[in-house]
Formats: sequence, C-alpha cells, structure tokens
Amino acid sequence: MLALTLALAMQRPGDADYPTPTPSDRHTQKVAALKAHHYDLLMIGDSITHTVGDFDGEWAPLKQVWRTHFAARNGINLGYSGYRTENILWHMQNGELDFEGDPKVAVLNIGTNNTDDTNYKTVHTAEQIFKGTKAIVDTIRSKHPTTKVLVLGIFPRGGAKEITFFHRRYKNSDQCVRTCEETNNLTKNLADGKHVFFLNLNKVFFSRDGSLNTDLIPDLVHPNFQGAETWANALEPTLARLMGDKPIKSPQRQEFDAAPKNVQLLANKRVLVLGDSITQDGRYVSDMQLLLERKYTHLDFNWFSIGLGSETVSGLTEPGHPFPRPDIHERLGRALETIKPEVVMACYGMNDGIYHPYSKERQETFQRGIASMVEQCRKAGAKVVLVTPPAFDSSQYGNQLTQPGQPSVYGKPYAMYDSQVLAKFAEWEVKAKPGGAIVVDLHTPMSKVVSEAATKNLPNPVFYNQGDGIHPNDAGHMFMAQTILDRLGAVPLDGPKPAENLDLPGLISQCRQTRSEGWLSYIGYTRGEHVKTNEIVPTEDKVLDFQARIDKIRRGE
Repeated sequence: MLALTLALAMQRPGDADYPTPTPSDRHTQKVAALKAHHYDLLMIGDSITHTVGDFDGEWAPLKQVWRTHFAARNGINLGYSGYRTENILWHMQNGELDFEGDPKVAVLNIGTNNTDDTNYKTVHTAEQIFKGTKAIVDTIRSKHPTTKVLVLGIFPRGGAKEITFFHRRYKNSDQCVRTCEETNNLTKNLADGKHVFFLNLNKVFFSRDGSLNTDLIPDLVHPNFQGAETWANALEPTLARLMGDKPIKSPQRQEFDAAPKNVQLLANKRVLVLGDSITQDGRYVSDMQLLLERKYTHLDFNWFSIGLGSETVSGLTEPGHPFPRPDIHERLGRALETIKPEVVMACYGMNDGIYHPYSKERQETFQRGIASMVEQCRKAGAKVVLVTPPAFDSSQYGNQLTQPGQPSVYGKPYAMYDSQVLAKFAEWEVKAKPGGAIVVDLHTPMSKVVSEAATKNLPNPVFYNQGDGIHPNDAGHMFMAQTILDRLGAVPLDGPKPAENLDLPGLISQCRQTRSEGWLSYIGYTRGEHVKTNEIVPTEDKVLDFQARIDKIRRGE
C-alpha cells in the first residue's frame, strides 16, 4: 500500500501513467452500453482498434472483421482515435470498467501514439510507455480479477525511408519506430501466463525483405481491411484459447484455405505481369482477373501488369525495325525494386525469334534471356510463372509472308514461324522449367485451335483479325486467360460461369488499364526514346476507387 501511494505521488500530468481526463460523447455512450449489457470481450486501444468496426468511409470494410472475430464473441469496441496510455487509463478509471460481472478477456493494444514525435507535443520513452501500459493492466485486474488480459505488442510504424504509394502518409521518425520495438521488449514482461498474457503479432506486417508491408499498412500506421483481417487471423489461436472457444475462420480465410495451390500463390499477393505488346494490350490480364475475382469473391488479386510493345527477353532486333527492340532486362531491376512482387508472371517469345526462320543461335539467346530474367526475379524473392508464347497465325497475312528459302524481309513474317520457331521456344520452356519456374504451356493448345481454324478456312478467324496474326482479338485474349488459369488449376477451362454483373468486366478492365499505364511510365522504359514519370500516387488512388467498386459488386455488398 505504501509503495502504491509513493508511486501515485510521483506521477505528474503528462506522464504516460498519469490519467489524463478525456471526456467525450463516445466515452459516455460506451459507459452506458457497458452498464446495460454484459460483454465477454473488451477490445481496448487507440485508432487501430477504433477503426475496426466503429468507423465508416474508407474504414467501413473493416466492420466485417469486427463482426467475424469480435462481435461474434459478444465484444465491445473501446478504441479511441488518437489516444495514448494516459487517456485510456482515465477511461478505465472513470466508468468503462464499472459494471457487474467479469468479462472473459480484455485485449489491449495501446502505446503507438505515445511514441509519435511528429503529431504530439510530448512523447514518452519505452520505459514510460511500459509504466502506462502496466497501470492500465493493473486497473483492469483490480476491477475484474478473473478477466484475462491480453496485451498486444505495439504494431510497427513505417520509418522515414519507408516507401508507400498511398495518398496519406504518417511521418514517423526512426526514434519513433525504435521506441515501439523497445516498448514491446519491456511490455512482454507483464505476462504471468495466468492472468496477463502478451502477444507480438508484428511479423505478419513485414515483407520478406524486412520492410513494412504497405499492402497491409498503407499509411504506415493503420492497418487497412486486409491488414486488420491479417492480424485478426493471427490473433485467433490465442484469443480462442483465452476465451475458451474455437478459432473463427473468416470467409476470406475459408476461401483461401479451400482454394487450389496456385490460387493461393496468386491471391492476396503482389503479382507483376511482364510481356510484350500482347501483355501491354492486357485484355487477357483483365480476363484473368475477371475469372478469378468472380469465382473467389473473398480473395484479393493485386496485379501490376506492365507489358511493353516490341519488347523481348533476348535483346534481339531484326534488320529494318524502326528502333532497337526493348529488352526486359533494362527495366526489370527497377520494377522488382519498386513493386516488390511476390510473384512474377512473364510471357515472352513472340518477338524473340524476330519473325525469321529458326536459328539455333537465336534459340540459345532466348533461353539465356529467360534464364537470366528468372534468376533475377528469384534473387528478389519472387516466384516465377512463365507462360509460353501465344500462337502466331500466318493465315492472316495472305501473300505478305516470307516463304522457306526466301530472304527475310522486315514486315513479312516467316510463314512457318509458329511451328518452327515459337513451338521450339515453348517446348524448351516446358521441359527445362528454367530456374525452377512454374511453366504454363499456352502455345500448344492455342496453336492447335489456330491451325484447325486455318485448315477449315473459317470465314471469321477465331483468335486473330485479318492482317494481324500476332495480336489476339477479344476471343483470343479470353482463350489465353482461360488456358493460363486452367493450366494453373485455378479456374477450369469449361467450368460453370456464374451470373455476371454487366459492370464488372468494364470496371476490372479500367482498373487494370489505369494501373498498367501509370506503372509502366513510373518504372520507366526505353522504346526508341526514354519515358519516365515521377508520380504514381494518383494512379493508386484511382485503383483503390475502382477496386472498392469491383468488390462491392462481386461480394454483393
């Protein structure tokens, strides 16, 4: 008793463990709710807790996280935007614990604002935040002795050098970031394994290179829907054990766990799509996203498609071409460093044979280029999916072809280019699986359909338009998408097609095109001339808006 009296006497206004009065309408409403209803779970904290369930606008999707993981356990949200330990302490001492019966569990996530030396006049050291957190825990324990208190480690903040492409960015000093980590090292000592428990979930918020995963915490402080869903899933085993119930799987988690392996490879990850003009056109990429997003309605597909017209993986250019063909290796490093993909999907080969007859030297140059690209991606930590080149339809050119034995002329592709050049490229990729890449053979089934169409002399070519046997039409792009996903085991080629909202294909196409155009020039490329822009945030703002509209449609919200 004497020690407690002395400790209280040493507290001063502004200390992390000195209760700072912060009355508000929200506080009054929460006190009334707690007296009117018995809750089994208290979720206590700052804006990171507040935004999960009690905010609208951009935070509205997080209400699903609240309903699934916390409301289902008879929980109440006691989070307050902008609060620090001293504010929460006052709330705990002034009504928010004054009710009959002990909750089963109180989850506490507090302290990040105590470290913020940009938006607050005063900041606290790790030792001071520890004292503030301990004071809150002691208050809960004194008023509800059978309640189990689970203290979460302060979530990570992105430092000054962290890269984000979100429109809102919190400026966090390096000291602020360190203080969060130092506080967690102290706070874990509060756990006794009987009444007080500590759980650090921070590993779920980091990318493979140790940087903050801004797909989860885009503003460098607050988890978005995917971030909240991620930490709630990570919390589940511990929370279920303390609550005496079973872990809850959200619709997202259930759908992910039930999905084929290669859907799991693509879902909820950054996927970089590379290729030539067929990929820059991008209709097959939009079609893949459409097929995936309407089949797996609770999963997110975060793709960056930056194909470039005329590009090769070999660096070869045929005589007469108006400019040196771009080589993916010129921009690959920048793309990997900036986008930080977890998966790279690449489709090359169409331009790499330079539309000439087969040459062993060109074949080997293509192979070296593919192997080099795969190795660079793997060193960057990305898994690689290689798609063999689409078919070349020589029937569309009439007499504008170079026949066997004739000298090659720019603008007149070799008549046997598909069967004698692209087929060999595809065969090697399938057999070699360079660098351990996943290889999807698009060329063989597509070439078969094209050959059959030419043999039957169909009046309306299946995949290509008259005069162009390189760039597929709408039907060709959809065939590419269906074949790639079928070969990956993601969406059956002839599977049932659910009812389609007519707005969905257009929105997905606009979203993909907006991001493709923005990122292509932001990464920068050389195609006759060098192109580079320095702004990407407006592009990502538009993508967020498109994706929100897409998700509402596909999830029936």
